[in-house]
Amino acid sequence: MAQPLAPCGICRQVIREFCALEMPILLVPAGYESGKGDNDGAELLETTVGGLLPHSFGPDALDLPRTG
Repeated sequence: MAQPLAPCGICRQVIREFCALEMPILLVPAGYESGKGDNDGAELLETTVGGLLPHSFGPDALDLPRTG
């Protein structure tokens, strides 16, 4: 059974910088065909940007005070 594919680290960071943490992300297995009844048991996995990249550095971190 094909596993859902996730974006690489660089792609995750770009997604994080331009999208809200609550934005849905669909992870799709290789060879998945939408509307096909049987995809050999392969299923879509739905998560969010925050779920995909927890404890991330994003645009909101730029406004935090710096010390040192």
